[in-house]
Order: sequence, then C-alpha cells, then structure tokens
Amino acid sequence: MSIGQSIKYPLLFIGFLWCIEFLEYFTGINLNFLGIMPRQATGLSGILFHPFLHGSFKHLMSNSVSLVILSASILFLYPKIGKNIIFIIYILTGIGVWLLARRAYHIGASGLIYGFASFLFFTGIFRKNPETLTISLVVAILYNGMLYGLIPNQVGVSWESHLLGAIMGAGVAFYYRKFTFESEKSNTKVEAFQQFEGYQPLENKNFKYQLGKEDKAGQNTEKEVYRYPIKKDAINKFQ
Repeated sequence: MSIGQSIKYPLLFIGFLWCIEFLEYFTGINLNFLGIMPRQATGLSGILFHPFLHGSFKHLMSNSVSLVILSASILFLYPKIGKNIIFIIYILTGIGVWLLARRAYHIGASGLIYGFASFLFFTGIFRKNPETLTISLVVAILYNGMLYGLIPNQVGVSWESHLLGAIMGAGVAFYYRKFTFESEKSNTKVEAFQQFEGYQPLENKNFKYQLGKEDKAGQNTEKEVYRYPIKKDAINKFQ
C-alpha cells in the first residue's frame, strides 16, 4: 500500500469527525449521550460511536494529528492486516471501557491513539527484528509524553480509555507476533533466465530448456541446471 493510500482513509475519518463537531457547534446539539456509559445497556452503542464524539474543538485538534499519523503508519507498514488491526483495537478498547471504566460518558478517539501507539511499540518488542524495533524506538521518542495520560483521577480525562487502549494494542501486537508480514517475505523461486538482468527467455521450437544434472570433476551433483539442444541453423537467430 502506498503512502497516499495509507493516509487517505485516516484523513477521511478525521474529516468526518470535524463535520460532526461543526454540526454540534452550529446546531447546539450535544451528542455525548452516544458515548460509552459503562455497564449500562444504553451505553453499548458507545462502543461504536465514542471515537466520533469530542468535548470541544481543542479536544478534537489534540487527537487529529496523532490519529492520522499512527493509523496511516499501521496501514502502510502492515498493508495485509492493517485494517483488521485498527478494527480489533477499536472494538476491544470500547468493550474494555464499557466493562471497567467509571460511570460517566466516555467519548473521544484518544483511546484509539493509545491503542495504535502501543501496537506499533510492542510489535517491535515482541518480534525483535531491526525494522520493527526501529519503529518502536521512533514511537517511544515521539509519544513518550502519552505516559502522563495513564495517570488515574485526572479531571475530565478518560484515563481508563487511554490505559485500556494501550493494553489492547499490546495484546494485538502479541497476537500477531508470529505473523509473517509482506516486507519479510523473500521470493526464493526465481526462474533461471531472471538472474541475468536485461535478457529474455529464448525458448522456442529450436531452443528448448531441459532439466538435467551438472557434472563436476566426474561426479554428479544435486544442483539442477538447464541443458538445451540447439540446432545449428538456430544459432544465427540469437546473435
């Protein structure tokens, strides 16, 4: 997935969040009742809707940039399963908040931000290869200030969403720790003629590839080679 494709969906999502915030501002409607109300049946819908709702433009602004960067990074780095990762963290974070958080409306996308950052960080820790460890280091440097958001009992802050998002992100990273990502796959099946850059296969009715064994010093080896009979009148065709 290209960088442009990876960033397209996060930008569309953020654009939709801003449309909702402007709608609330100009109409005076308060949609916070669609957030998560823990352990209440009416609050179950908030598992889906809570990231779309924010308490103010400042709240939304503080989430927008990080949400785009982190979600686009997941889609770009893990194109095959990136959407699944985002969806799983989204749903599990909402369920965790509904089950365990304080009795109040929980809104905002900050739980997702903690989940995505945690996934990117712990993927490197669990997989321990240079590429993912580098990503872990970058996340740790850029988002180390997020640790402050895990402190309990902050006024007006759903620290439970932050903590549970981080836990879910780490859990998803652990689940996918043995998954072979596209960037780690090597193409070991290469045709013989592909090893010579710029050449094309010459096989036709006068020139046939045949699978044989290569003899060295009178001994048969296990290495497979291509032998082919060439008719005398076919030589000039390939000069």
